[in-house]
Amino acid sequence: MKLKQFKKAPLLLAIVVAGNALANPTPTSSEYGYWSFDGGNSRLGAADFSGSENHGHFYDREKGDYSGGRFTDGKKGDALEVEAKNPLVIEAADFDTQNPFSIALWFKVTTLNQVQTLIEKADANNNANFSIYLDEQNQLNVSFTNAANKTGGLISEPLNNIRNQWQHLVFSFDGDQYNMHLALNGRFLPSQNDGLPNAVVPKGPMLIGNSERNGLETPLLGELDEVHLYSRAISSIEAKCLAELGFKCVPNFYQGARGPKGSQGTAGLPGKEGVQGEKGGRGPQGEKGDKGDTGPIGPRGPQGFKGEKGEKGEQGPLGEIGPQGPIGDKGDLGPVGPQGPMGPVATHYSKLPTGSLAGFCSQSGHVEAVLPAKLEGGQCTCEEGWSAFLTGLAYYSQPWDTQRYSCIKK
Repeated sequence: MKLKQFKKAPLLLAIVVAGNALANPTPTSSEYGYWSFDGGNSRLGAADFSGSENHGHFYDREKGDYSGGRFTDGKKGDALEVEAKNPLVIEAADFDTQNPFSIALWFKVTTLNQVQTLIEKADANNNANFSIYLDEQNQLNVSFTNAANKTGGLISEPLNNIRNQWQHLVFSFDGDQYNMHLALNGRFLPSQNDGLPNAVVPKGPMLIGNSERNGLETPLLGELDEVHLYSRAISSIEAKCLAELGFKCVPNFYQGARGPKGSQGTAGLPGKEGVQGEKGGRGPQGEKGDKGDTGPIGPRGPQGFKGEKGEKGEQGPLGEIGPQGPIGDKGDLGPVGPQGPMGPVATHYSKLPTGSLAGFCSQSGHVEAVLPAKLEGGQCTCEEGWSAFLTGLAYYSQPWDTQRYSCIKK
């Protein structure tokens, strides 16, 4: 009996407090949008069924036109059969990816091992971008990129056995890098956490089924169904409910009057050091300054090590022939060589080979000539085709008064 009385007292107190603080409670929905695609065949394929009036339009239609798209039997009712160049566009100008939010959806792909975009919200004026996509290794990537092109997010383990099978995906984000999680089919999906860059504020629309940043070249090759977008981080229980039941999983909150500000809590543990950002680009070169005065010549440094011998250079051009040097002393007479074989005997000097020596001529003191040498005007010369060659000097009437010549055949 005492145990029952102890339980009743807090319950009564809670009712009294609630009655005072929530005099006029109002239900507050955290569901930003819900696109079921069940109205596709009634020209309402882009309609938002959450009650938040965040209706979309297909890429080939104007804003306010909910028709268009292609639909097929889905996981629940009809599903969107993604067209390569015609994703669903949700304006979502007021949707802030810096604050807590969650995304839940069913997807089925017919092809693996290539980039396929499920959701993207990008900024046309800078690098800011949020996206969820499958990469070439079949890993789910949740990517946050800021205007300075710094990137973080989650990368899941490979999903290699999902082809042609419906998969339920939930991404829950509570506003910081330590509270972002992926769930697949109601179960936690192990992922690598690459941190979170500051100020990820893409101001463009949200595309479902393709990437405008990639020029609509990375569509989801398959189908999408039951896309939910929430403005808070949903719990693991809610994620499991969405995968297994799919209704009344994320309840409304009842918000009352704002209470008094509480005292400041104790400081939390310091967070992990973030990933170092990429090196920024080199800034523009400044204007050239005035030339400074030449400084004094410094002391001569120590001699460096002798370098390795260089490769041999190419031979330079041949220089001019220098003047002939003085005649050197006559060398010793070499030994007599063996006698060579007898050559052919010429029957006339005209039949001798080039370079042969023939004829005789002396001039000055004693004058005589033997062909092909001859005397012309008292001077020794030779027939045509021969050149005169001084062979020596002789004593006739006085020392060296006679010059002797022979002829060399040209």
